[in-house]
Amino acid sequence: MNSMCLETRPIFSNETDRQSLLAFKDGIEPDPNGILTSWNVSIHHCDWIGVKCGRKHRRVTVLDLHSQSLVGMVSPYIGNLTFLRILRLLNNSFHGEIPREVTNLLRLQYFILSGNLFGGEIQANMSRCSELLRISISNNNLVGTLPAELGSLSKLLSLTINHNDLAGHIPSSYGNLSSLQFLSLTQNRLVGNIPGDLGRLKILYTLSLGGNRLTGMIPLSIYNLSSLETFTVEDNQYLYGNIPPDVGLTLPNLQIFSVGNNQFTGLIPVSLSNASGLQALQVTGNNFSGPVFPTLGVLQGLLEIGLADNHLGTRETDDLNFLSSLTNCSSLEMLQIGGNNFGGILPNSVANLSIQLSWFGSYGNYISGRIPTGLENLRNLDVLVMDHNLLTGDIPSGIGSLRNLAIFFLNDNRLSGPIPSSFGNLTSLIRLTLGNNRLQGTIPSSLQNLQNLQIFDLAHNNLTGPIPGLALSLPSLSILLDLSHNSFSGSLPLEVGKLKHLSTLILTNNNLSGMIPSSLGNCESLEFLYLDSNLFEGTIPEFLGMLPLQVLNLSFNNFEGEVPRKGIFGNTSGISVIGNKRLCGGIPKLRLTACVVSPSNKRRSFVPRKLIIIVILGIFCLVVLGGNYLTGNIPMGFGNLLSLTIVVFEQNLFVGSIPSAIGRLKNLKSLYLVFTLSSLSIFLDLSENSFSGPLPFQVGELKQIRKKKNLTNNKFSGVIPSSLRDSESLEYLYFDDNLFEGNIPASLSSLKTIQDLDLLRNKLSGHIPKYMGRISFQYLNLSFNDLEGKIPKEGVFRNASAFSVRLRLKTGEVVRTSGEVVGMAEFALKSFERVIKSFERKRLCLFVYKFILKGI
Repeated sequence: MNSMCLETRPIFSNETDRQSLLAFKDGIEPDPNGILTSWNVSIHHCDWIGVKCGRKHRRVTVLDLHSQSLVGMVSPYIGNLTFLRILRLLNNSFHGEIPREVTNLLRLQYFILSGNLFGGEIQANMSRCSELLRISISNNNLVGTLPAELGSLSKLLSLTINHNDLAGHIPSSYGNLSSLQFLSLTQNRLVGNIPGDLGRLKILYTLSLGGNRLTGMIPLSIYNLSSLETFTVEDNQYLYGNIPPDVGLTLPNLQIFSVGNNQFTGLIPVSLSNASGLQALQVTGNNFSGPVFPTLGVLQGLLEIGLADNHLGTRETDDLNFLSSLTNCSSLEMLQIGGNNFGGILPNSVANLSIQLSWFGSYGNYISGRIPTGLENLRNLDVLVMDHNLLTGDIPSGIGSLRNLAIFFLNDNRLSGPIPSSFGNLTSLIRLTLGNNRLQGTIPSSLQNLQNLQIFDLAHNNLTGPIPGLALSLPSLSILLDLSHNSFSGSLPLEVGKLKHLSTLILTNNNLSGMIPSSLGNCESLEFLYLDSNLFEGTIPEFLGMLPLQVLNLSFNNFEGEVPRKGIFGNTSGISVIGNKRLCGGIPKLRLTACVVSPSNKRRSFVPRKLIIIVILGIFCLVVLGGNYLTGNIPMGFGNLLSLTIVVFEQNLFVGSIPSAIGRLKNLKSLYLVFTLSSLSIFLDLSENSFSGPLPFQVGELKQIRKKKNLTNNKFSGVIPSSLRDSESLEYLYFDDNLFEGNIPASLSSLKTIQDLDLLRNKLSGHIPKYMGRISFQYLNLSFNDLEGKIPKEGVFRNASAFSVRLRLKTGEVVRTSGEVVGMAEFALKSFERVIKSFERKRLCLFVYKFILKGI
């Protein structure tokens, strides 16, 4: 007798729905809003909050518990709700993997789980749910790849999987989603090319692929999707090619066109003016060049224009003519043209731009002339960024009427005149930078009203008078107060103690005098303090050692007495006290002379000494005179010690020129005139003294110096001697912090083994020589000079990104290496999000800080 085995399938009913919902409830803890308290036996489950049932079979068709702050895991029993059509759990804190049992919900149409903490991979079997109309699982922690199987969901209208950790390629099978209208895969780690098959999605109106790692050119088929309204591929970095000149004709319905932060080249197509509904044009951070088409203003619905950080413009006077046409854009909110090659002057019509404008950025160009009057008409401005240009004249006082202004950068121009007292009305200001101009006069007392200010930079101007105590009474100052390189005089006001949240205080190179006020000890957040090159006097306060300082520079003042030992004073890499002739004591590594206790008053002090005996014997091979605070000039007689191999003059107070006779010391292997000893064995080190005048030609002829020549922090002037070409084996050359001028000499091209070259903070001018691109630097610093022109294309400048370059740029400058923008463009681009882009440092450090460079 044959036996038959019958396979039985589970039978689902109202009761299994109720049990499945209770199992779902058991996986949730906590329920802060008490939503699930109604889920009990006294109430039919079809009447539970968040649950809906069908009329005919009374089976659960909707489970909607969005935005209820629920925490827990989704029970696999949810797969038993076989009549479910809508699952909506977005904006909670569900975690764990999405149960694979959801693939049993064959009637499911809306699968919306965005804004949770789901992990794991996307179930490929979701393709079984053939009725799906919308999938939204953004803002989770999903990993793995995009399932190619989803390409079979022929009814799918919307697929949104933003802000996860998905990798791999975009499946070409998604070109089969013939009903798809909305495709958004932003902010993942997707790689590879954009599939040309997506060009078959004829009713697609949104394609958003930004924030991935996609490469290659945009397929031409994408530009033929005439229904497309939103096209965003920004922040992929490696997409390239030209935008088709007819893009505005093939995509006539465009409303958002965002391709920023890639490597696109060519012109911005004039045909975009045919996309009459365009609201956002964002091409920031590419390699676009040429003029901006003057008909841009016909797009009257524009809300956002982002042209920053390209190569637009020609430095000609008509570069900014297109701005006048933008007065037709009555709803314009953001206008970014910074970091380009725009020349000419800002037209007065800028003052007639949209009253809705909240962001105007023109930093890092070649814009000259005066700041247009009438900017006070733009009363909704939050951000005004005009730094790093060639602006001249006075700052218009009308700007003080912009009560909403939060970020205002005018630094690194050629502005003159006083700081308008009307700036005291800018009570919303968070960041104000006016440094590196030619401003005169005093700090207006009205600035005490800027109670929200966090960054205040007035460095490198011609400001005078005392520092007003009221200006130091801004408790909001927390990031930076920089008043350096001016002519401020008088004492440091007691009010400085009110800056309890300030991290960095820079008062370098003024005429400040008196003692350090004890109230400075109240600055409990201070990490960087620069008081160097002033006239401060008295003893160094012990309380400075109690502050959380990382750097303390007290150099070149008139301090005297014993140096404290606690806190920062125990860290020789973080403190500098050179140039104070009457200091003594401190930790041994400072190598200061020991303090002498006077029998009468027990005061610790020292007596400076002077070298008055000139050694004339030629038999010495070693002279050690370090740590003595010797003053005056280096005697000429040292050039007679022809057998000399080592000279130690470290930590003294020598001044004047270096005797050219030193060039006669052909046996010299080490010359120490440093503040701290170097670890190298065969080098010339004249750093941390006060030598002045031209560098003797003979110093360059010391061929035996094979490792390092260090002239850091002196006052050498004149040109860099061409005799350095003879130092062919030199590995390290440090000429930073001097007064060298003229061009970077061609003779440096002979330094075939050079690894480090530091020309920081001099007065060098001209262009960066092309030969530098052929040298395999490990460290190159050209910062704080008067260099101009283009960055060379050769060698290290072209391939800098291969070394994970770290570019230090002053705010607003743009230097591009292989299409990657680095540095502070505006502190932010939108909603103050972009502050700086940085790369992981591997080998090369290239510094091009504080001078104007354009192009690659």
